[in-house]
Amino acid sequence: ILSTEAQFNFLELIETIKYYRQSLQYIMDGVSYNAMLSQYDLLQKEKFGNKYLANPDEAKLHGALSKIVDQNNELINTISELETEALTNFFDDNYSSQREVISNSLSIWHSNFIDNVLKIYQNAYPQHDQCLIAIYGGVELQTEICSIYQALLNNKNYKSSKHTLRLSQGDDFYIDSLNPKHSPADAKIGILLEINAPAAFLFFAEEIGIHNWKNGAKAKGKAYIDVSDDLLEEYEAPEGVHRRQYYANKKSRRIIENNVLRDFLYDIKMNADAEHIANILDKRFESKLINRLCSSE
Repeated sequence: ILSTEAQFNFLELIETIKYYRQSLQYIMDGVSYNAMLSQYDLLQKEKFGNKYLANPDEAKLHGALSKIVDQNNELINTISELETEALTNFFDDNYSSQREVISNSLSIWHSNFIDNVLKIYQNAYPQHDQCLIAIYGGVELQTEICSIYQALLNNKNYKSSKHTLRLSQGDDFYIDSLNPKHSPADAKIGILLEINAPAAFLFFAEEIGIHNWKNGAKAKGKAYIDVSDDLLEEYEAPEGVHRRQYYANKKSRRIIENNVLRDFLYDIKMNADAEHIANILDKRFESKLINRLCSSE
């Protein structure tokens, strides 16, 4: 018979497996997956009707969707078998080794699950592979926050490029890389990070808001982080973001003080560094990915 603690640990494992099995079933019932299946079925009919797909792009898409569907079917079969195995071994005397074996199998399954779910999301929201993060505030603060995001992007191996946001003498907003004749005298009101990565917009979407920095002598004050899935040439700065009153009555999304970050959206405290921010964004990303694809709307 398992000890109370051992039973609890094994029950946690069973509940985790159940959660992922149900999540995958909900995804398969969701709008995004079924729209993808309809797309795949149309290509299948065209392929079998003509014996091949003449359009190279359609042929490539058919191959990609076929792999996603096959992988998804394999995933649901594997997680169902794993759940049955875990339940069968719940009162097994060989508990310790069984838990380790099942945990390892779940870890491998989870990696494949996230990879495939991400592909389903990309098929439904291809525009979200593009993301812009704009950082507004004092020049020193812009630089400080930008360095954290760039470290995070490097850790994730996300491709990115950096641009300067400026305001002309006539109060016209522009991105310097799109205006090679810009004047150095024009005010630098922000930094723009252009990111290209799978579902990058979903990953960073919740970063939007006022970030209140109370660290250091120079990198202090309130910054506004804007997140957009616009193309670079379509992006527009929030109206009045370069003016002090823009920040006056807005609640802080995040406060950083003495290298401790307090996040009001996530209701947590953690170290204010790229590694810890990346860890929480990774956890939120998986949750958002699953929730979005489980949607019936």
